[in-house]
Amino acid sequence: MSERCIPEEARELVQLDERLLDLLALLYEGKRINVSTEVERHVIIFEFNGVKLTLDDVKPLEEMALASRKVVDRVLRCPKCDYRELEVKLLCPNCGSTNIEKVRIIQHRICGYIDLEINFRRDGQMVCPHCHSPILSENDYRVLGTLYYCYNCRTRFHEPDVILVCRRCGTRFRPAEGAYKPVYGLELTEKARRLLHDAHDFRAALYKLLEEKHVDYQCSANLTGRSGVTYEVDFYIPSVKLGIDIEPRIASHNDAIYFALKARDLHMAGHIDRLVVVTREATKESISILTSNPNITLLLGEVPSRLTKLVLDLLTGNRR
Repeated sequence: MSERCIPEEARELVQLDERLLDLLALLYEGKRINVSTEVERHVIIFEFNGVKLTLDDVKPLEEMALASRKVVDRVLRCPKCDYRELEVKLLCPNCGSTNIEKVRIIQHRICGYIDLEINFRRDGQMVCPHCHSPILSENDYRVLGTLYYCYNCRTRFHEPDVILVCRRCGTRFRPAEGAYKPVYGLELTEKARRLLHDAHDFRAALYKLLEEKHVDYQCSANLTGRSGVTYEVDFYIPSVKLGIDIEPRIASHNDAIYFALKARDLHMAGHIDRLVVVTREATKESISILTSNPNITLLLGEVPSRLTKLVLDLLTGNRR
């Protein structure tokens, strides 16, 4: 592998599946990656852009010290069959019945009688059990608190027992008896941040594609424009007159003008029909300059697979 294609410190990125390169790019950009677990068993899923990867799939990132695990959540699962879908049951601590209700304790303002709100209910109306006066509005009573009431054994209590029931195997257990398992996310290491800061993930993905497809290409190709100025192009594919420049940041007007002049000069010399400019960041002015140039395709804030798809389309004659 020529160092002109990928510097030595970034060459291991070529070993990664393109989906893992996309995952690294999204982590670097701070974009949302959905982390969840399967219902059937405790398998952690990373989902992004229509791709699903398990924790086992991303192990190469850990082995290459590009990412490390961090606990982002925990989920309670059945201790017997590992199922995630659980039904919560609130029980009377006296008789075990589920026929309980959280009710208010109220005081009738006129006579001072205190009882559960359910004992004030009579045929759809509120009537004081003590003085038999109708309660016409909330101004006729005040709420003193709440507690639970069991309709089965008529016990009053402050906290019910909590039981979980597995919806697959039917196992009943208390929360403390469940399998409370960690859900892991990923965070980039400083090593990964350095590599992605220089956009080496794009270089690795493109290099891998061109090698696998046996494409004739050049890295850091020196091409002379019609003006006589010689330019360096990161990747050059002469068969389709395609140049690809990977620039981590286009931060100034002058940077954008350089690429615009470069694309025009090389096109007029017959070397390229299109210059693909890949960058993670660009100013609004730079974007305007680059997108208005008919010989430039700008990929801004994309993932490596977007670049390889574009190049593959151009190689196969699909120029959309």
